[in-house]
This record gives sequence, structure tokens and C-alpha cells, in this order.
Amino acid sequence: MTFLRNAFNHAVLFLLAVSAGLAAAQQAQAPEGLEKALVERVKFFYQAHVDGKFRVADKVVAEDSKDAFFEAEKRRYDAFEIVKVAFEDNFSRARVLVSCDAEMQMPGFPTSKAKVPVQSLWKLENGEWFWHVAPVPAVDSPFGSMTPGQGGSASFISAGPRSFSDLSQLAKLDREQITFQPQQLGREEVVITHSLPGELELKLEAVSHPALKVALDTTNLKPGAAARLSVHHHPVEKPAPREVEVLVRVLPIETVLRLRVVIAAAAPAAP
Repeated sequence: MTFLRNAFNHAVLFLLAVSAGLAAAQQAQAPEGLEKALVERVKFFYQAHVDGKFRVADKVVAEDSKDAFFEAEKRRYDAFEIVKVAFEDNFSRARVLVSCDAEMQMPGFPTSKAKVPVQSLWKLENGEWFWHVAPVPAVDSPFGSMTPGQGGSASFISAGPRSFSDLSQLAKLDREQITFQPQQLGREEVVITHSLPGELELKLEAVSHPALKVALDTTNLKPGAAARLSVHHHPVEKPAPREVEVLVRVLPIETVLRLRVVIAAAAPAAP
């Protein structure tokens, strides 16, 4: 249950970041002071949500979006963090992805703390930034259909996730176990892939085994690409564990891929 809950918390953040279109890097540098001014307004807006003072948040809501803001469901957050800012239309508009700490309910599971992704749209009017609403198409994901909420943030439809097995498809190994013969040199390669359009970061945990050497050919797993986890076996004279688990941590979804490495028992000596 802990694995599913953690994977859900962080995979949702990653999926929505991709669907919001914030994964692409910005090519042009924002005019001096513009991003700082935007960040201050965003912090003001979300701090009001932490404090539960939604009328205070209204001070930075665009006039043409006030009705939508007041009609939208209000949620208090425990904390927030600005993840990414992307400017558009010659720096007159911006998309901001914020990670908010809040309670999340999944069907069949108790309420738990989660990092909720919220995308908000901002526009520059008379030299000041204002939160505003713009239509965003629905997004299909391993968690079921998502539909845009007010301010461009995505919300879950009551149908919930299709199945928990979908979580394992975010990133996966092409096999979960490899075996070496104890007295033979050996090399095995395991392929890591994922089904999302965004880039993942891979972190290989250190492996302490005298007969094994493990390496990744890349730490950045791009959409449609594959990473290769190579395991080399060199026989050693001294006793060594016959089994070890190789762990690869996948960020930002905080999934751990587990590869079981087995060194077979030595054949009995001939009589």
C-alpha cells in the first residue's frame, strides 16, 4: 500500500506537469524583474489558500475571471512550492506549475497526505500579473480521464484510476531477474522504458557485492527512448552472497525498480 500511495502522489505531479505543457524548456530570457514579480503574485495567491483567506486571493484574480474563481471549489493547502514557470505570448502570459501539500482520497484507500499538482494561468495587465482562466482540453492518463478545473488546474473525475497495475507502467524493466554461473564471467543487460511523454531521471543505488559491477548507460530517460542497466559478473575466490537486489530510483515519480541478481549454486564436485 505504501508503494502505491507514494507512486500515486508523485506520478500525478509528473503526469500533470507533462499534460500542462510545461516540460519544454524556455528559449528566451524573461525581461529583468518580470519573473520575480510573477513569482511574488503567485506566492501571494497560494499563501492565501494556505491561510484559508480566499477573498485575499481574489486581489490577484483578473476581473474577467472573478466569477470563475468564486464558483470553483476552494481547497486549503498545508504548504506549496513553485515547480516551474513558462512564459508565453511575448512574456505577456505565463503558466505556473505549483506543487501543493494537501489531503488526497483514492477509491478504496484511506485519506493520505499528497503533493497535489496545480497549474495556474497568469496574464500581465497594466504592469501587474493576474490569475485567470482559460479552457484546457481533457487529458487521458493512467489514472483515468482528467478534466481541467478553474485556472487550468486539473482535477480527477470520480471514476478514479483505471487500475493500480497502470502504476507499474510509468517505468519498468524488461525483466526482473537475471542469473549468473558462479565460476563464469558474465554480462547481462536489462532495458528500462517508460510510457510517458516527459523525461525521467534514473538514480542507481550502490551495489555492494565483490563479484558484481552494475552501471547505467544514462541517467536521463527521454520519451520513447530506453536506458540500459548492465550487470557484470566476475568470479571471486572468497565467499559472497548468492543473491542481491539492484535498485534504480525513478524521479520525479519516486518509483523504485528492483532487479534480482542470482548467482547459481556451484555444481557438486564429481566423485
